[in-house]
Amino acid sequence: MLARMAYTILHLDELEWSKPSAGDQSRGIVRLSDRMRHMRANIWRLPPGTSGRRHAERVQEEIFVVLEGTATMALGDPPQRVELAAGSAVIVEPGTALQQRNESARDAVILAIGAPREEPGNADYLPDA
Repeated sequence: MLARMAYTILHLDELEWSKPSAGDQSRGIVRLSDRMRHMRANIWRLPPGTSGRRHAERVQEEIFVVLEGTATMALGDPPQRVELAAGSAVIVEPGTALQQRNESARDAVILAIGAPREEPGNADYLPDA
């Protein structure tokens, strides 16, 4: 007997970007979480000079993978600045303050994945780094 298989294939150049629900509205987001049940994932497009909201997840472990460009992460408290080129990833444990930033001259595209699935709001939001 064959097991049931279900999957979705996405191509970065075909995705529709929307505005984030909070923070810098010049950023773009593809909400992959809408297609998932057990974890959260989003793709973020950060234009030069933009940053995400600094926060610390209470329960969720996260991984950030830079797909295009160069991203800077402010990690910990006090924040340590870490530059990540395309193809780099960082794993962040629950309770660790983080902020995605783009300090480069071109767009950065970041895949953010978190588990277990926690709805937005189960994080502590902090002042920018």
